[in-house]
Amino acid sequence: MDHYRCSLREDVRRELACRDTTLSLDELIDMSIRLDNLLAARGRSEGVLLIPPSSSPTPTPMELGGAASRGIRGGSSCSYCGRRGHTSDRCWRSPSGSRDGRQNAPRPPQVSKHQTHPELPVGHMFLLIFFPAFFPSLQHKALVDSGAAVSFMDRGLARKLGILLVQIDPPVPVHSLDSRPLGSGLVREATIPLDMVTQGNHRERISFYLIDSPGFPVVLGVPWLAIHNPLISWKQGALKGWSDECSERRIGVSIGATTVESPDQVSTVRIPPEYADLAIAFSKKKATKLPPHRRWDCVINLLENAALPRSHVYPLSQEETLAMETYVTEALRQGYIRPSMSPVSSSFFFVRKKEGGLRPCIDYRGLNSITVGFSYPLPLIATAVESFHGARFFTKLDLRSAYNLVRIRGGDEWKTAF
Repeated sequence: MDHYRCSLREDVRRELACRDTTLSLDELIDMSIRLDNLLAARGRSEGVLLIPPSSSPTPTPMELGGAASRGIRGGSSCSYCGRRGHTSDRCWRSPSGSRDGRQNAPRPPQVSKHQTHPELPVGHMFLLIFFPAFFPSLQHKALVDSGAAVSFMDRGLARKLGILLVQIDPPVPVHSLDSRPLGSGLVREATIPLDMVTQGNHRERISFYLIDSPGFPVVLGVPWLAIHNPLISWKQGALKGWSDECSERRIGVSIGATTVESPDQVSTVRIPPEYADLAIAFSKKKATKLPPHRRWDCVINLLENAALPRSHVYPLSQEETLAMETYVTEALRQGYIRPSMSPVSSSFFFVRKKEGGLRPCIDYRGLNSITVGFSYPLPLIATAVESFHGARFFTKLDLRSAYNLVRIRGGDEWKTAF
């Protein structure tokens, strides 16, 4: 590792000296590559004034001929790195170049500190994305990289979200622009196809190759750009719109049902004569009314002096907007919800059902984090299973609007606002 550090350029070594010294070799290589790219970008953004050397060096034995030497002095640049003062066969960045060649190359022109134009901003272009099936309240910054051959995801992010992975056989080699391997140099895993939502209510299914890239957790490469052909303003670093094909796909969607049911809908349930005395349990009208307040209502006690949670606003597609309006209208009519000016708010979004509809969801994790927990013993699963010993028939109950019928203790309703 020390040999590798000593082989780096002096400016890269200076930058590394300010970083963590406990890096592994792979981490050190990745860090040095990023620093080298950053320094190169910084150098491109500064105008420089070239001052010719006072005397032209004479060719040494076994070096370039006179014509090639004159070409260097005349201002030609390296065909590999684009810098002046040497050729590609003596470029230290080239895999075929040697460091000895760099030392024996003619002295490069001196660079003054004078700038011919102000420094240009150097940055990246990001899109805000989220994955509806994996913590949809979490938004991520995706780097749009026209130089990436595929789309990548950081291994740590995939582990954090609990995304299933598949093995790649054979592994895919991955290199940086200077032909050096990234990390181990091989990508061995990829994500399963994921539902991803980007700005403009754009939905798609996409798989990512896994690499170690905590600085850029999600990278959208050339294949993604080629498929969607988005309208990008590289000057402003912003996405201005999507192609006509993507717009047509977003408009041509079907509206799915929500979980709120209306008592006015005709019920198709036929109750067997044996259960006629339990007809009230199957009544849809009864299931659409809140129960009275009782001593076992759901209690929400907040921690003292806790900061109240605030929700994130998620972009909704036309399909989701219509589903939300239907859900809110029906829930207001049935009395499940009411308008509120509560200082608390939780995020509201939709998750697609297996059968194709949309399920409204409310992210109460922020509220749960400031709620006083109740520690009480739960029945053992093994004990509950033992009670089924010898049974032959089992009944599965699907409660209608079960969560909507959980009554909140009077005075605690404002804490559930969304």
